[in-house]
Amino acid sequence: MSKKFRFNILPILLMVGMSLTLISTSIMPWLAARMDSSPPVVEVWYGSRQAFGQAGISQRWVNVLGNAADMQSKVARLDYRLNGRPAVELSLGPDERRLAHAGDFNVEIDPLELRPGDNEVRIEATNGAGMTTSRTVTVAYHPAAIPLPFHIDWAKVKNAQDVLQIVDGKWRWDSSGIRPVELGYDRFLTVGSLGWTNYQVTVPVTVHGFDESAFLQSTGGRHAGISVDLRWLGHSDVPRVCDQPTAAGTRSGISTSIFT
Repeated sequence: MSKKFRFNILPILLMVGMSLTLISTSIMPWLAARMDSSPPVVEVWYGSRQAFGQAGISQRWVNVLGNAADMQSKVARLDYRLNGRPAVELSLGPDERRLAHAGDFNVEIDPLELRPGDNEVRIEATNGAGMTTSRTVTVAYHPAAIPLPFHIDWAKVKNAQDVLQIVDGKWRWDSSGIRPVELGYDRFLTVGSLGWTNYQVTVPVTVHGFDESAFLQSTGGRHAGISVDLRWLGHSDVPRVCDQPTAAGTRSGISTSIFT
């Protein structure tokens, strides 16, 4: 006498489906690395030679900014060396804070580590296939005391970092002023000297538009705005410790919102 057996095939299909998903998830990076024949692309914003200090020491860091990308096996590691010293690993964006977009990086250097004159910053990216790309930036450090009054005439400015320091983000400038190319969290520019004490600041501002998504609840309560911060010392790990680069702001004065 024959017997009939019933099998519930749904759990088996689910198990097979989950196994295939796990296999495909784990094998895709391996395949991408095997098929990748191109090294990563490293873009350094503001040129291969950048000057700091000649327009005053306006905050506690020197920042070298840029973006690293690899369309196939992704960037697996990014680091920099200052004057041949041991490598320091860099974070890659986005991080919902200072590194606004995929692949953005911010080399944050303490000026005390720089020697007067030329310094070599070597940035190296490694992709999932083990291929590397490096870019060398000459950081010319000439700290100077900038007396008051201080005025920027944008019609005469060829390089923005001759008159200020770009702390975060990608900017463009012309005879009418300076503006961010890409919007993001806390796009900072610093002007002047940490040694200034009593002064008055006049900043003409034109609002060209804002990203409406900044007002959505999903952004964590952040908003669009413009402010002038007086006696701002630079980013730090106090009161909040973050991955590189530091993201907490250190103020010893006041912050005035122009638009929010």
